[in-house]
Amino acid sequence: MLYPKGTILVSLGRYSRGVGMLKEVALAEVKICGLRANVNDVLPEYLFHVLRWYRMKQEDRWSQRQLKSLPIPLPPLVV
Repeated sequence: MLYPKGTILVSLGRYSRGVGMLKEVALAEVKICGLRANVNDVLPEYLFHVLRWYRMKQEDRWSQRQLKSLPIPLPPLVV
């Protein structure tokens, strides 16, 4: 699948536990989940670091269901 720049890629494979952010358009294989942040809600860079933090704490591989259920702590917005 072709992912645009700024997409956060999460490995769902058995042997890889990576989380990365694309700096340019790229293709990814089947065991990769691509996440796009709604910039009105959260900065993609912030979401990337939150997912990396979760990834360091968890040893098991993620499923799409687990990934969707992760709580993302959002900082208060300054008006």
